[in-house]
Amino acid sequence: MPIVTTKQILKKLPDNFKLTNILEEAITNSIQAKATEIDVCFETLPIDVIEEKRRVKNFTIIDNGEGFTDKNIDSFNHYLSDYKEKLGCKGVGRFTYLTLCDKVKFTSYNNNSNVKFDFDLNMEEIELTKFENEPLVKKTKIDFINVHNRDVNLNFKDEEKEIIGHFLSIFKFMVDEKENLFIKFYIDDKLVSTIEAKEHGEDFKDDTFTINIGQKEEKFIVSYKQKGSTIKGHYCADRRSVKQDSLGLKFRTGKDKGLLFFVSSKFFDKNVDDARNSFSIKDKNNTLFADALDWDTINRKLFASIDNICKSIGIDIEEKTKSNQKESLKSAPYLATYIKESTNKSTSAEIIKEAKERFNSDKEYIRDTRNISKKDYEQRLYTSNQAELAEYIFDREKIINDIKSDIDNSTEKSNETIIHNKIMKTKTSNSNDKSYKNNNLWLFDERFMIYSYAHSDDTINNILGLKDKNKNTRPDICIFTKSKNDIKEIIIIELKGNDATGEKNAGGLNELYKYTYKIKEHFEKDGDEVRIWSYLITTFNPETKQELKLTPGIKKTYTTKGEMFYLYHEELNSVIHILTLETMVEDALGRNQLFLDILRGNN
Repeated sequence: MPIVTTKQILKKLPDNFKLTNILEEAITNSIQAKATEIDVCFETLPIDVIEEKRRVKNFTIIDNGEGFTDKNIDSFNHYLSDYKEKLGCKGVGRFTYLTLCDKVKFTSYNNNSNVKFDFDLNMEEIELTKFENEPLVKKTKIDFINVHNRDVNLNFKDEEKEIIGHFLSIFKFMVDEKENLFIKFYIDDKLVSTIEAKEHGEDFKDDTFTINIGQKEEKFIVSYKQKGSTIKGHYCADRRSVKQDSLGLKFRTGKDKGLLFFVSSKFFDKNVDDARNSFSIKDKNNTLFADALDWDTINRKLFASIDNICKSIGIDIEEKTKSNQKESLKSAPYLATYIKESTNKSTSAEIIKEAKERFNSDKEYIRDTRNISKKDYEQRLYTSNQAELAEYIFDREKIINDIKSDIDNSTEKSNETIIHNKIMKTKTSNSNDKSYKNNNLWLFDERFMIYSYAHSDDTINNILGLKDKNKNTRPDICIFTKSKNDIKEIIIIELKGNDATGEKNAGGLNELYKYTYKIKEHFEKDGDEVRIWSYLITTFNPETKQELKLTPGIKKTYTTKGEMFYLYHEELNSVIHILTLETMVEDALGRNQLFLDILRGNN
């Protein structure tokens, strides 16, 4: 009776192995059996209409290796066997097979005889069946029966990329030893991929670096070649790729100007885990032990090596990082503080993503009252508030550009619709929210950023709570600043359509007079003086301009970006501004540009 059963062993193994993990384990066994040809055949079922993926029912691996030797068989019957320890094997690989299927059937040859045996949860020792009177077939076939919930891409591109990455180091060493290997993949009898060791394993060069740990010296070998358009590599153990590098060099180079590398060492060989998908190495060692080597130390030395290699092939990591940081600042200037503090050597998109995560983390931190007394609270409060205000300025540019886009497509939206959508939805009110982010009246003037009482597209009677006969008197937008009970400064905005004529504009002026008179009559009856700014947003065609010139008291002036008319009404103590939507937007853009230039460092 074995000391440990198959079921007990499986309980100790992860149950989330990917299909490629098992393929890599089985292909490794074939390579160790000195195979030069490996065929992987999937039997699948459909899972969706698009048919980009297929559900794997069974799969088979066939190789032309040396078959099952007596030592193979003895090793198979012993958990944690050390038979292939020199090849980097942990003695648990075959047990991982049963994490994704019900049964594994082996067909091979041994001592000039064909052999077969099955392996499942209830089997502790294999029962070998020999077929001595049959013609010898010098191939090994492994059938994985009833695969559990594993899919395969029909084009096999993702799987191929992962498998090449995993075996890259092995391919390199095979080429060094003048060997080659072909791995072919079939889905339902159709060839979908062929991987050749020589294609991926040749033209590598080696560089080395060492790390002193106490009295010991650990040597690391960096094998590399120029390939692709990125800088990426793998950490390897026993000639096998275990995990992707964590240097964070994710920026893109020119086509075929990138760097492909893998790092190997005896230290990695000793510290790879049983599942061979990670290492027992700490991210950063905080102990005082001199022999505790961590990823932080390894990666700092590795980066220096990769940086020198990159320079030798024309890649300047520092210059590319500065360029990506500059691009990040241009795209998201409100995150400037976080971007400038970042050590992320990645694409601008990745740098911005990291900066946003830090920004959001700071906001959560300062909202937690338990952090107020902590040393870093004031600094994080200042940094996040600065970024939040900068974000607001940046978002204003987006709003302006959206309006400009709507204007360019004016056949689809009227002036009224454009303004309402960007300032306040029609027939809505906002009487409590004082957030500057919920008010886009800065489009007219920066004075109007802050307000606490607002109505949109409502009647004057409803706004003021009046009861009179003229119930339909209604400006398109009416904003009361300060509060409901302190209305001494009022903004009235009247909108005219894209087809506004001189007659309509004249009507708009008369309507504004009426609104102003009603408001003043209501609020000045107790002796209070009300100041009112009125805006008429319209279209300036020749007819409109002629009508405005003939209107008594109208004056023409210019904003920074266009012409505008204004009229001071002495009796009402009110100024009416008359301008086009285009002028309003361009003027807002000019005002906002100053803030943007400061944020982007263009001042």
